[in-house]
Amino acid sequence: MAKTRKARLSKVFAKSLLIAGMALFYQACVPFGLYQNAYNSGMDYFNPKPFILTNEIKSSPYAMQLVRYKNSYAVMVLAYFDDGSRLSWVDNEGNGFTTLGGKIIASNGLDNDLEIINPPKVKDIFLGLLDGGSKQVDFNSLYRLSAPPTAYLEMKHIFKIIERKQQSIKRQIDQAELVVSLIEEQIYVPAIKWEVSNFYWVDDEGNVLKSKQALAPNTEKYFLETLKDFKPFN
Repeated sequence: MAKTRKARLSKVFAKSLLIAGMALFYQACVPFGLYQNAYNSGMDYFNPKPFILTNEIKSSPYAMQLVRYKNSYAVMVLAYFDDGSRLSWVDNEGNGFTTLGGKIIASNGLDNDLEIINPPKVKDIFLGLLDGGSKQVDFNSLYRLSAPPTAYLEMKHIFKIIERKQQSIKRQIDQAELVVSLIEEQIYVPAIKWEVSNFYWVDDEGNVLKSKQALAPNTEKYFLETLKDFKPFN
């Protein structure tokens, strides 16, 4: 029964590579041997149990994200990055997400993978809203899905700060209390009449600490939380 449940939950990340944009993955930041050791610790698959911050996670040298989908959890390890601040978070089969400033811009291994061309940078938009005095920022990008395969579709974004330093969140890795702002991203894809809102909890510098993101129509949202920050090599 346990194996059946695990297989059913891990099916979320079970399909083969379908998105050409996942070529963003190909600059390694973690040597493969160390990367594999992280997976061998068993932190990388969706698990129906509540998340527990173990000493193994605390002592790990890797940047990590806690991902929740429905009622299942995964700790995903940073495997690759590029100079454009794209970060790729993967499981032991190479499935996962590419993020840009905390926003998921591509996926690999989901039931319906996505790719976004010319994605918005949440940090830059947040800082622009603070400096410019505007109440919202409009942005356009291109978006496609794998199931069924689509052409690149126009995606419209509207960003607003809906709470400015009105919430505090507790960082799991050290229990530090952080005061954050809440950003709403309203998304609309006219060709498929898909409309949804994503939410980002950011610090004063615009770094996304937590987020709640929809990746495709008719799917539940993913909750992402930074466990350990990515620190580029000097």
